[in-house]
Amino acid sequence: MTAQPVALPHPLSSGVRELVAVLDAMPIGGWDGLDEIEVKALATELLRIGSRVKAHQAAATRVLDESGLARRTGASSTGAMLANDFGGDPAATSGALRTGRSMQTAPVVEQALASGTLTERQARVIADSTHDVPEIHRTRAQTRLIDDAQRLSVKDLQRRALRISDTHKPRRKVDKDENQKLRTREQKAWAKASFRMRDNHDGTHSGDFTIPDVPADVLRTTLQALTAPRRSSGDAVPVDSTTATRMGQAFARMTEKLTPDVLIDGGPTLLVTVEKDVLDTRLAPATLETGTRLSAGDTRRLACQAKLLPAVMNGASVVLDFGRTRRLFSPAQKAALAQRDRGCAFPGCDRPPQWCETHHWRRAWSDGGTTDLADGVLLCSHHHHVVHDQGWTLRLSDDPDPVMEFCPPGGSDWQRNPRYRA
Repeated sequence: MTAQPVALPHPLSSGVRELVAVLDAMPIGGWDGLDEIEVKALATELLRIGSRVKAHQAAATRVLDESGLARRTGASSTGAMLANDFGGDPAATSGALRTGRSMQTAPVVEQALASGTLTERQARVIADSTHDVPEIHRTRAQTRLIDDAQRLSVKDLQRRALRISDTHKPRRKVDKDENQKLRTREQKAWAKASFRMRDNHDGTHSGDFTIPDVPADVLRTTLQALTAPRRSSGDAVPVDSTTATRMGQAFARMTEKLTPDVLIDGGPTLLVTVEKDVLDTRLAPATLETGTRLSAGDTRRLACQAKLLPAVMNGASVVLDFGRTRRLFSPAQKAALAQRDRGCAFPGCDRPPQWCETHHWRRAWSDGGTTDLADGVLLCSHHHHVVHDQGWTLRLSDDPDPVMEFCPPGGSDWQRNPRYRA
């Protein structure tokens, strides 16, 4: 009688069981007895092990989702099915599924996650930022970012990923690619902006908000200045409290000063870095002092309404020019523009002057324009974005009572806002 071959367990099945057995043998209370240097080394190794486990969790969740088991068993989703088995947190299991799906076009990234070279967040950044890279260049781009991830923070890795086309394109095309990505992200960020505030009925209010990166940088920088330990102004916040309390008090004091004249005529001074050899292309992104990258269009928009201080760099990173800070229209000029434009001058818009920003329509201040009355026009925030992002052309009519006229990109039909003018 011939002996039947013994079926060996699948390496994944036996591996998971062995992991469970090893963890069972590790006393959770034993960490107190170890040398702190060893604890640090082991804690780092556990982080790597955690990433490796997450890689398998993501792969298993993806395969399970593709099998259709959730649908056949009546579950609303794979995440819900797994959450019912453990944890009761569909968001967590759905996150693993999202990671697994993102790895489908990034096998080299999935392998780096499985080997403990990357964290799950790093892997997601790399996979998501390269899925639209042509397949012939994708592995090279992902490999480059895996190397970069070893020295960059996640935030810097995200910024680096915006320029990953430098693995297969010349500099000017890389600038154009990054600028387009930034424009798309900025538009999505403004669409997601929200603010909620509720009365706690105890003398306080609470809330939450979502804002784009640049205004967030302005807010953070302002609050950090108000909470600086050496700040001597009467606005300074006492340092003998928690960071959250100091920031909250600084925010409260800041809002007390946000009168309409401050909102309209004031504004922070932002340092933005841009290289001289790409200024003329008008396609190169710029960098705020916080490290945030912003598109050329957003840079020009901010130059119209904020004290944007450009640091123009040459190829050797030598500061050539810090520009001019007197770029804001005066209250008297704004009053005159309100008299002329009656509000947002964009065709069909009915926003009043109080809702408007002043746009340098003839030539952007960042491009050497002036702040004469004839160079300004009132635009609401929405149409200020439209004019910059879409490339509308503006002119001042030669009527006895001049009116701003607008021409859409690529068109020849000049339009004006049909407001009544006595």
